[in-house]
Amino acid sequence: MNPVKSSNDAQSGATESDDKFTISEAQMASGDEEPGKLITGQGEDEPDSENRIGASEQSTDFGSDGERDRLVRIAEIEQRFLQATRGRLKASTCRMYISWLRQFAQICNLESYTKQQLAGKLGKQVILDYLQHVPRPSWRYRLAGLRLIWESGIGLPWPINNRTDIGKLPKVRREPTPQDSIVKEWADALSRERDPYLRLIWLLIAQFGWRPSHATGIRWGDVKYGEDGKPCAIVAYGSQGEFKTYSPVAVRLPPDVTTAIEELRKIHPAPYPENWLLPWRSTKGQIEPNRRIAWDQFSIWWKRLRKKYNLPSLRPKDLRHWVSTVCRKEGLSKVATAYMQGHDATDGGAMRDWYDNPRLEEIFEEQELCLPRGALGYLMPLEAEIQSDISPEILTAIKRWQSGEIGTVECMQIMEEIRKKIAIRPSV
Repeated sequence: MNPVKSSNDAQSGATESDDKFTISEAQMASGDEEPGKLITGQGEDEPDSENRIGASEQSTDFGSDGERDRLVRIAEIEQRFLQATRGRLKASTCRMYISWLRQFAQICNLESYTKQQLAGKLGKQVILDYLQHVPRPSWRYRLAGLRLIWESGIGLPWPINNRTDIGKLPKVRREPTPQDSIVKEWADALSRERDPYLRLIWLLIAQFGWRPSHATGIRWGDVKYGEDGKPCAIVAYGSQGEFKTYSPVAVRLPPDVTTAIEELRKIHPAPYPENWLLPWRSTKGQIEPNRRIAWDQFSIWWKRLRKKYNLPSLRPKDLRHWVSTVCRKEGLSKVATAYMQGHDATDGGAMRDWYDNPRLEEIFEEQELCLPRGALGYLMPLEAEIQSDISPEILTAIKRWQSGEIGTVECMQIMEEIRKKIAIRPSV
């Protein structure tokens, strides 16, 4: 059951000999990161630790007298910010911070002030006034991004003291985990979906608790194949910025995901290692293999599935929480859960308590042991799965034995006769 072939080897039949990875290899596999590059793979909404409120002061440059007396320019601030954070922040994070800067500049009319004015009490008041236009639960992260821009883009020391100027910052609200009944309603409805493309949009989120960036950032080359030639695992590192964070994912595929990938491969125009597993697709079904599906289109497909089957509200983010809960209830370790969901795999993250450095083979074995049918298997009673593989005649014999109508020996004889009748005999 161990993955022995990559996607391009699956066609040629060649086996892969170096399919054993460790956690340290998962973090450094790409080799593209420069020494000292800040890639922490932290939470999807949480800025880097060194940029949070209360972090140590960064060095600032007040510039010449002429520069201090000149009105600030947003374009120049953005350019200095990008230069100062190059190689430290992902491009998506930089774009988010710049959008916050532009909103801040528009609300506070930032370009009407000089650098000298912003360096005094006026700068503090401008920031405090801006906070009144921001939802209070977002203050913590909005201030963290604004502080980084203020210090590296404008070149001024951060004027805000949390304790004296703001007080206790509100924590991010943790939304409740969705009820099992809602997830089961979705699972039952989408199990009838014949389109493997749409089915995978659901399964990759519901079975593994992935973010949409995981589902849309997987390539055919990330799919691993077993000795039987069927997909059995997905291992991806996100080292090129495919995911929202740089944390790797490594999952053992449950049967329904394996079937969906096999069906999708048959209709995919170019299932090559470099192409996306779930590429862009038009409403008429035309697929562009090398074009990645954007978040807004992924959201459109998700809403269409909900409308098609008249389902209750359920977001991918809700399923991420639900899968985490299922992993805890089923006894999956932190490290195996982190690999499955793409949590932070670095020091100080979700794996901070782990020092045994397990191999991916061990991770896969644990995932298969605790969640043999994926997270959605938690919703299906084991009794239903056992009965589905037993013939009605055998069930009738068992019920007769339970009622005392027949004895143990007679029951076993009846079951043996039934087994001989339904057994598939090999052709000679």
